[in-house]
Order: sequence, then structure tokens, then C-alpha cells
Amino acid sequence: MAERRFIDSRQEMETILREVGMGFLGLSDPSGVPYVVPLNYGYVDGRILFHCSLKGRKLDCIRAHPAVSFTVARQSRQVQPHYGDPCHIEEGRCEVNVRHHLRHDGAGLEQLRAMQQQ
Repeated sequence: MAERRFIDSRQEMETILREVGMGFLGLSDPSGVPYVVPLNYGYVDGRILFHCSLKGRKLDCIRAHPAVSFTVARQSRQVQPHYGDPCHIEEGRCEVNVRHHLRHDGAGLEQLRAMQQQ
């Protein structure tokens, strides 16, 4: 298996975050059960911005367990049939993984405008 290459350039990570626009938010619900949500996002001024309803499961999860993970991936090549050879799915894929404590800052209209300008 080929050794995985890790992106260590902030500029390259930010390029991926600006270009992709869809990621997967990993949460834990109030009872600790994992919950992953695909969602659209914006990347503005070094911040990842999500939009969501003011009520719902995502916010319930964030309030209960603000530690989250967020993954964005870009596949630059199609996976080719490998007929018994090792799978080469890792080649041509770039991903950004973020682990952080998420907070709802209530700046919904400002965030929406920033995301619409992307």
C-alpha cells in the first residue's frame, strides 16, 4: 500500500475548503450516539460557516456535545477497476479533517450573506 500523503500547507487546505462546498459534520447526540450529517458550508475569513434551522437535531447535538469533526473530500480521479490488485482509491483524493468545538453565534444573516458571496 502506498504511504498516505498528508497536506500540511494551510493554503492547500483552504483551497480545498473554498472549492468543495459540501462536507460531513460528525456529531454525538445527547445520549452519545454518533450522528453524521452531510451539509453545505461556506469558508469565509478563515472560518467554516454552516447554516441550519434554529431548532433541530444538529443543534441539539451541538448543545449536548460541542466537540465535533468535519470532513471535506475532493476526488480528482475516478477509481479504476483493479481485478485482484490492491485498491488505489487513495490516489487522487484530497481531504481536510477538522476537529473543533462548534458554537452557534447567532449571526445568521451575516453568515448567509457571506456564503452567498462565495
